[in-house]
Amino acid sequence: MKDGDRWKVNNFVEGHAHVLCTPRKTHLLRSFREVTPAQKSLIDTFRGANVNTAQTISVMGIDSEGYEEVGCTERDDRNYIGKTRNEMRDYDAELFLNHFKKKAEMNPSYYFAYKVDEENRLTHCFWADGGARKAYAHFGDVVVFDTTYSINKYSLICAPFTGVNHHFQSINFGCGLLKDEINHQKHSSPIKILL
Repeated sequence: MKDGDRWKVNNFVEGHAHVLCTPRKTHLLRSFREVTPAQKSLIDTFRGANVNTAQTISVMGIDSEGYEEVGCTERDDRNYIGKTRNEMRDYDAELFLNHFKKKAEMNPSYYFAYKVDEENRLTHCFWADGGARKAYAHFGDVVVFDTTYSINKYSLICAPFTGVNHHFQSINFGCGLLKDEINHQKHSSPIKILL
C-alpha cells in the first residue's frame, strides 16, 4: 500500500521472500550486466580469429582481474553475437562477395566468379586461390567434385574440388556454392576455369 511518497507493508509472509543476492554474486544479476563497447570490440576481434565465447570470457576475466569485474556473462556474449548475426543477415552475401573481391585485388592469381538471380540473390559462386590452381597443375589428374555438402540455411550446395598430392594427402583445388543440384551443362564454367 502506498502512503504518500512511501510504500507501507501491511502483511509480510517470510516464506514468500528469497535470500538476497550476496555482493559477490551481484555481477550475475541482469540489472548489473552490460556488454560494453570495448567488450563488443574485443568479442568481434576474437570472433574474427575463431576464438570461442568461453575463451573470450576467460580473457576478459583475466584482464579484469576476476570474473566479478567483467560486467557480463558468457550468455551475454552469445546474445551479442546472435544479435550481430541477425543484423548482418540482410547483407551477408554482399559481405561474402566483398571478401572475395578484396582477395582477388590483392592477389592476381586468385579467381572467383558468381551469379545472381533476377531478385539479386546469390545462386552460384566459385573461388580458387593461386596455390590451389598451381596444385591442380601438378596433381589434377583426378579431381573429385563433391556436391553432397548442403548449406541448409540458404539452400546452397557446397562443392569442393579436391584431389590427392604425391604424399597421398587430400588437397583443395577450389570450391563452389551452387543453388541447385549438379547439372554438368550449367556448372561447367568453374570446371573449365580450373582446367
